Amino acid sequence: MKKQSATAANPPNHVTDIMNHETGELNVLYFPGHPKVTRFDAGLGVFTDEEKTPMTKKGDPFTIRPVAFRLFTDDILGMGKKRWAEFFYLNEARIVCNLLMHGYSVDELMKLVPKLYYEQANICQVALTIKPIEKVSKAEEARGKKFYICEFSAVRLTGPECQLNELIGTTLPIWRKDTLTGDALTQSSRHYTPPIQNASAEEESGPEPAAEPA
Repeated sequence: MKKQSATAANPPNHVTDIMNHETGELNVLYFPGHPKVTRFDAGLGVFTDEEKTPMTKKGDPFTIRPVAFRLFTDDILGMGKKRWAEFFYLNEARIVCNLLMHGYSVDELMKLVPKLYYEQANICQVALTIKPIEKVSKAEEARGKKFYICEFSAVRLTGPECQLNELIGTTLPIWRKDTLTGDALTQSSRHYTPPIQNASAEEESGPEPAAEPA
């Protein structure tokens, strides 16, 4: 993972001026429990908004700067018990958004998480680029069918950017109502603060990094 320099290009959803320096308040739009939903369409390889309008072209990467995150197992959205990754981030309009993933994409994310840990970083301290990758099913019932999974890469945020993410994540009560059951087995989370607490899986999550980035 590379450390971002002051001259590095910002991700598409880089947010500026989100702090009101006169009042100390965050210039952020967020109705608690109801973030604006972003979806990944694994059939088309695109990211869409709540109305299923494409936000990217097929196979194009999508970059976010998570301010909250959780990795958990639960039966949500009528899809049965699965392992999920849930990201909360700010878009260019300073709206808190939610992106939910499961399946092979979560497996790919777990290739990145240990690398971040050994660099004393976490998901909320990076610009996370999510790249749809085309695959072909080998399953008997869907042999030859094309689908997409996501691969992940990260660029380390600067110290002030990390501090801003930390401020947002610790100030707002970040959660999503229709993904909260109270029965989730949480492997790892950061700045996820629902009104009820889920079960934890400390034996799987491992320790938190000991230090914040400089």
